[in-house]
Amino acid sequence: LEEQFIIRVLPEMAESFGKLVSERQIQDKLEIKFRDERNAIVKFEDNLYAAKLVDMPTITESYRTVDKKQLLKTADICQMLLIERQITEAEIDQVPLARGLDIIYPDGFAPPLANVRKNRFRPRIPRSKIDSIEREVLRLLEEDAQAMSVKFDLYDEQGEEGRGDLEFDESLAAELEQGLEELRDDDDDDDDDDDEESEEEEEEDQPNNERSMQMKLLGEEIAELEQTIAKKNADLDSAPNPIIRKRFEGIIQRLQQELEAKKQQLD
Repeated sequence: LEEQFIIRVLPEMAESFGKLVSERQIQDKLEIKFRDERNAIVKFEDNLYAAKLVDMPTITESYRTVDKKQLLKTADICQMLLIERQITEAEIDQVPLARGLDIIYPDGFAPPLANVRKNRFRPRIPRSKIDSIEREVLRLLEEDAQAMSVKFDLYDEQGEEGRGDLEFDESLAAELEQGLEELRDDDDDDDDDDDEESEEEEEEDQPNNERSMQMKLLGEEIAELEQTIAKKNADLDSAPNPIIRKRFEGIIQRLQQELEAKKQQLD
Protein backbone atom coordinates (compact mmCIF):
# COMPACT_ATOMS: atom_id res chain seq x y z
CA LEU A 1 0.00 0.00 0.00
CA GLU A 2 1.00 3.61 -0.53
CA GLU A 3 1.27 6.33 2.10
CA GLN A 4 -1.32 9.04 1.44
CA PHE A 5 -2.94 11.99 3.17
CA ILE A 6 -5.56 14.60 2.30
CA ILE A 7 -4.71 18.25 1.72
CA ARG A 8 -7.35 20.77 2.81
CA VAL A 9 -6.65 24.21 1.38
CA LEU A 10 -8.04 27.63 2.21
CA PRO A 11 -11.20 28.82 0.38
CA GLU A 12 -9.26 31.42 -1.62
CA MET A 13 -6.90 28.71 -2.88
CA ALA A 14 -9.57 26.15 -3.81
CA GLU A 15 -10.44 27.29 -7.34
CA SER A 16 -6.91 27.61 -8.71
CA PHE A 17 -5.78 24.53 -6.77
CA GLY A 18 -8.54 22.39 -8.25
CA LYS A 19 -7.86 23.66 -11.76
CA LEU A 20 -4.18 22.76 -11.54
CA VAL A 21 -5.03 19.30 -10.20
CA SER A 22 -7.44 18.62 -13.07
CA GLU A 23 -4.83 19.79 -15.59
CA ARG A 24 -2.15 17.64 -13.86
CA GLN A 25 0.14 20.66 -13.36
CA ILE A 26 -0.03 20.85 -9.57
CA GLN A 27 3.51 19.49 -9.12
CA ASP A 28 4.93 22.65 -10.73
CA LYS A 29 3.05 25.01 -8.39
CA LEU A 30 3.02 23.14 -5.07
CA GLU A 31 5.86 22.54 -2.63
CA ILE A 32 5.52 21.01 0.85
CA LYS A 33 8.35 21.21 3.37
CA PHE A 34 7.89 19.56 6.78
CA ARG A 35 9.46 21.27 9.78
CA ASP A 36 8.90 18.12 11.87
CA GLU A 37 6.53 15.16 11.83
CA ARG A 38 3.44 17.32 12.36
CA ASN A 39 4.17 20.84 11.09
CA ALA A 40 4.86 21.99 7.54
CA ILE A 41 5.28 25.03 5.33
CA VAL A 42 3.33 24.89 2.04
CA LYS A 43 4.38 27.00 -0.92
CA PHE A 44 1.70 27.50 -3.57
CA GLU A 45 1.95 29.99 -6.46
CA ASP A 46 4.78 31.88 -4.69
CA ASN A 47 2.75 32.20 -1.48
CA LEU A 48 3.64 30.59 1.86
CA TYR A 49 1.14 28.92 4.15
CA ALA A 50 1.38 27.36 7.61
CA ALA A 51 0.03 23.82 7.82
CA LYS A 52 -0.21 20.95 10.28
CA LEU A 53 -0.72 17.21 9.85
CA VAL A 54 -3.74 16.15 11.93
CA ASP A 55 -5.18 12.73 12.78
CA MET A 56 -8.68 12.08 11.46
CA PRO A 57 -11.32 10.34 13.59
CA THR A 58 -12.22 8.02 10.70
CA ILE A 59 -10.37 5.92 8.13
CA THR A 60 -10.99 6.53 4.42
CA GLU A 61 -10.01 3.97 1.80
CA SER A 62 -8.56 5.21 -1.50
CA TYR A 63 -8.76 3.29 -4.78
CA ARG A 64 -7.13 3.56 -8.20
CA THR A 65 -8.30 2.36 -11.62
CA VAL A 66 -6.73 2.22 -15.08
CA ASP A 67 -9.73 0.99 -17.09
CA LYS A 68 -12.62 2.55 -15.06
CA LYS A 69 -13.88 -0.97 -14.35
CA GLN A 70 -11.56 -2.60 -11.85
CA LEU A 71 -10.69 -0.79 -8.62
CA LEU A 72 -7.48 -1.44 -6.72
CA LYS A 73 -7.13 -0.33 -3.11
CA THR A 74 -4.02 1.78 -2.63
CA ALA A 75 -4.13 3.14 0.94
CA ASP A 76 -6.01 3.76 4.19
CA ILE A 77 -6.11 7.51 4.74
CA CYS A 78 -6.27 8.62 8.36
CA GLN A 79 -4.37 11.94 8.26
CA MET A 80 -4.96 15.34 6.70
CA LEU A 81 -2.58 18.21 5.98
CA LEU A 82 -4.59 21.22 7.12
CA ILE A 83 -3.49 24.59 5.70
CA GLU A 84 -4.32 27.17 8.36
CA ARG A 85 -3.22 30.63 7.17
CA GLN A 86 -0.95 32.54 4.84
CA ILE A 87 2.39 33.72 6.24
CA THR A 88 5.50 35.53 5.11
CA GLU A 89 9.09 34.30 5.11
CA ALA A 90 9.83 36.36 8.23
CA GLU A 91 7.01 34.62 10.11
CA ILE A 92 8.16 31.05 9.38
CA ASP A 93 10.14 30.70 12.61
CA GLN A 94 7.42 32.42 14.62
CA VAL A 95 4.63 29.98 13.70
CA PRO A 96 3.82 27.90 16.83
CA LEU A 97 4.26 24.17 16.44
CA ALA A 98 1.19 21.98 16.79
CA ARG A 99 1.36 19.54 19.69
CA GLY A 100 -0.96 17.30 21.71
CA LEU A 101 -4.65 18.08 21.20
CA ASP A 102 -3.85 20.39 18.28
CA ILE A 103 -3.19 17.40 16.02
CA ILE A 104 -6.41 15.55 16.96
CA TYR A 105 -9.05 16.66 14.46
CA PRO A 106 -12.67 16.46 15.74
CA ASP A 107 -14.48 16.34 12.36
CA GLY A 108 -14.56 13.93 9.45
CA PHE A 109 -14.11 14.81 5.77
CA ALA A 110 -17.81 15.28 4.98
CA PRO A 111 -20.31 17.68 6.69
CA PRO A 112 -22.40 14.86 8.24
CA LEU A 113 -19.30 13.82 10.20
CA ALA A 114 -18.96 17.15 11.99
CA ASN A 115 -17.78 16.62 15.59
CA VAL A 116 -17.91 12.87 14.98
CA ARG A 117 -15.09 12.15 17.41
CA LYS A 118 -17.15 13.44 20.34
CA ASN A 119 -20.56 12.15 19.21
CA ARG A 120 -19.62 8.70 17.92
CA PHE A 121 -16.61 7.84 20.04
CA ARG A 122 -17.86 9.32 23.32
CA PRO A 123 -16.93 7.52 26.57
CA ARG A 124 -19.24 4.66 27.45
CA ILE A 125 -20.54 3.85 30.92
CA PRO A 126 -18.70 0.77 32.19
CA ARG A 127 -20.71 -2.38 32.79
CA SER A 128 -19.69 -2.50 36.45
CA LYS A 129 -21.27 0.91 37.07
CA ILE A 130 -24.52 -0.16 35.37
CA ASP A 131 -24.68 -3.26 37.57
CA SER A 132 -24.12 -1.23 40.74
CA ILE A 133 -26.92 1.18 39.78
CA GLU A 134 -29.32 -1.71 39.12
CA ARG A 135 -28.49 -3.28 42.50
CA GLU A 136 -29.12 0.03 44.24
CA VAL A 137 -32.51 0.42 42.50
CA LEU A 138 -33.52 -3.10 43.56
CA ARG A 139 -32.48 -2.38 47.15
CA LEU A 140 -34.57 0.80 47.24
CA LEU A 141 -37.60 -1.04 45.82
CA GLU A 142 -37.30 -3.78 48.47
CA GLU A 143 -37.07 -1.24 51.29
CA ASP A 144 -40.03 0.68 49.86
CA ALA A 145 -42.13 -2.50 49.81
CA GLN A 146 -41.46 -3.04 53.54
CA ALA A 147 -42.34 0.52 54.54
CA MET A 148 -45.27 1.06 56.95
CA SER A 149 -45.96 4.60 55.73
CA VAL A 150 -44.96 6.80 52.85
CA LYS A 151 -44.14 10.50 52.87
CA PHE A 152 -44.20 12.53 49.70
CA ASP A 153 -43.69 16.08 48.50
CA LEU A 154 -46.08 17.86 46.11
CA TYR A 155 -45.04 20.70 43.83
CA ASP A 156 -47.49 22.77 41.83
CA GLU A 157 -46.72 24.61 38.58
CA GLN A 158 -45.62 27.74 40.46
CA GLY A 159 -43.01 25.73 42.35
CA GLU A 160 -44.74 25.93 45.74
CA GLU A 161 -44.01 22.98 47.96
CA GLY A 162 -46.54 21.02 49.94
CA ARG A 163 -46.05 18.04 52.21
CA GLY A 164 -48.40 15.26 53.13
CA ASP A 165 -48.40 11.94 54.97
CA LEU A 166 -50.07 8.88 53.56
CA GLU A 167 -51.00 6.24 56.13
CA PHE A 168 -52.20 2.81 54.97
CA ASP A 169 -55.26 1.58 56.89
CA GLU A 170 -55.83 -2.20 56.81
CA SER A 171 -59.61 -1.88 57.15
CA LEU A 172 -59.76 0.64 54.31
CA ALA A 173 -57.68 -1.66 52.17
CA ALA A 174 -60.05 -4.57 52.93
CA GLU A 175 -63.10 -2.49 51.95
CA LEU A 176 -61.44 -1.46 48.71
CA GLU A 177 -60.59 -5.09 47.94
CA GLN A 178 -64.18 -6.16 48.61
CA GLY A 179 -65.51 -3.44 46.31
CA LEU A 180 -63.18 -4.52 43.56
CA GLU A 181 -64.31 -8.15 43.95
CA GLU A 182 -67.97 -7.10 43.58
CA LEU A 183 -67.13 -5.14 40.44
CA ARG A 184 -65.32 -8.18 39.03
CA ASP A 185 -68.33 -10.43 39.78
CA ASP A 186 -70.67 -8.01 38.01
CA ASP A 187 -68.37 -7.90 35.00
CA ASP A 188 -68.25 -11.72 34.91
CA ASP A 189 -72.06 -11.94 34.96
CA ASP A 190 -72.29 -9.43 32.13
CA ASP A 191 -69.72 -11.38 30.17
CA ASP A 192 -71.65 -14.62 30.69
CA ASP A 193 -74.86 -13.01 29.43
CA ASP A 194 -73.06 -11.61 26.41
CA ASP A 195 -71.52 -15.03 25.69
CA GLU A 196 -74.93 -16.73 25.82
CA GLU A 197 -76.44 -14.14 23.49
CA SER A 198 -73.55 -14.45 21.07
CA GLU A 199 -73.83 -18.27 21.10
CA GLU A 200 -77.56 -18.07 20.30
CA GLU A 201 -76.87 -15.65 17.45
CA GLU A 202 -74.13 -17.93 16.11
CA GLU A 203 -76.47 -20.92 16.22
CA GLU A 204 -79.09 -18.96 14.28
CA ASP A 205 -76.56 -17.72 11.71
CA GLN A 206 -74.79 -21.08 11.31
CA PRO A 207 -77.18 -22.56 8.68
CA ASN A 208 -77.05 -19.35 6.63
CA ASN A 209 -73.26 -19.27 6.80
CA GLU A 210 -72.98 -22.90 5.68
CA ARG A 211 -75.35 -22.27 2.76
CA SER A 212 -73.49 -19.18 1.61
CA MET A 213 -70.15 -21.02 1.84
CA GLN A 214 -71.51 -23.91 -0.29
CA MET A 215 -72.82 -21.47 -2.89
CA LYS A 216 -69.45 -19.70 -3.00
CA LEU A 217 -67.57 -22.96 -3.52
CA LEU A 218 -69.98 -24.04 -6.27
CA GLY A 219 -69.50 -20.72 -8.03
CA GLU A 220 -65.72 -21.11 -7.94
CA GLU A 221 -65.95 -24.70 -9.27
CA ILE A 222 -68.26 -23.59 -12.12
CA ALA A 223 -65.90 -20.79 -13.12
CA GLU A 224 -62.95 -23.19 -13.10
CA LEU A 225 -64.86 -25.73 -15.26
CA GLU A 226 -65.79 -23.03 -17.77
CA GLN A 227 -62.15 -21.98 -18.09
CA THR A 228 -61.08 -25.61 -18.58
CA ILE A 229 -63.73 -26.17 -21.28
CA ALA A 230 -62.66 -23.02 -23.12
CA LYS A 231 -59.03 -24.19 -23.07
CA LYS A 232 -59.95 -27.68 -24.32
CA ASN A 233 -62.01 -26.14 -27.17
CA ALA A 234 -58.96 -24.13 -28.21
CA ASP A 235 -56.85 -27.31 -28.15
CA LEU A 236 -59.52 -29.08 -30.21
CA ASP A 237 -59.45 -26.40 -32.91
CA SER A 238 -55.66 -26.63 -33.20
CA ALA A 239 -55.40 -30.46 -33.11
CA PRO A 240 -54.51 -31.87 -36.59
CA ASN A 241 -54.84 -35.56 -35.73
CA PRO A 242 -58.42 -37.04 -35.82
CA ILE A 243 -57.63 -39.39 -32.93
CA ILE A 244 -56.51 -36.51 -30.73
CA ARG A 245 -59.55 -34.47 -31.79
CA LYS A 246 -61.84 -37.33 -30.79
CA ARG A 247 -60.13 -37.55 -27.42
CA PHE A 248 -60.60 -33.81 -26.87
CA GLU A 249 -64.28 -34.10 -27.83
CA GLY A 250 -64.79 -36.82 -25.21
CA ILE A 251 -63.10 -34.75 -22.52
CA ILE A 252 -65.17 -31.68 -23.42
CA GLN A 253 -68.40 -33.68 -23.34
CA ARG A 254 -67.58 -35.04 -19.88
CA LEU A 255 -66.72 -31.57 -18.61
CA GLN A 256 -70.00 -30.20 -20.03
CA GLN A 257 -71.98 -32.82 -18.15
CA GLU A 258 -70.16 -32.00 -14.92
CA LEU A 259 -70.80 -28.29 -15.52
CA GLU A 260 -74.54 -28.84 -15.98
CA ALA A 261 -74.70 -30.85 -12.76
CA LYS A 262 -72.94 -28.06 -10.83
CA LYS A 263 -75.31 -25.45 -12.24
CA GLN A 264 -78.32 -27.54 -11.14
CA GLN A 265 -76.91 -27.68 -7.61
CA LEU A 266 -76.44 -23.92 -7.70
CA ASP A 267 -80.09 -23.37 -8.62
